Amino acid sequence: ADELLGLVEDAGVTRLFLFAPWLSKILDHARANPKVLNALRGLRQIAYTGAALSPDDERFIIQNGIRATVSHPAISTMSSQS
Repeated sequence: ADELLGLVEDAGVTRLFLFAPWLSKILDHARANPKVLNALRGLRQIAYTGAALSPDDERFIIQNGIRATVSHPAISTMSSQS
């Protein structure tokens, strides 16, 4: 959580792209630390992928005005012609 605060406050990060389990851990910190919650609220975008969040995490995001969306990777297929 301290690293996130440093990135947001000192480096000016406004967007995050991360795996859902990592976001879930950050949300746990935000529940206990208003500074982390405010940092998340201030981000323009949080995109997460890899797994679904728990219903509790999804509720927390919505109730606290955190701009988070699921991002599914683009899948490309290659076909060979014979």
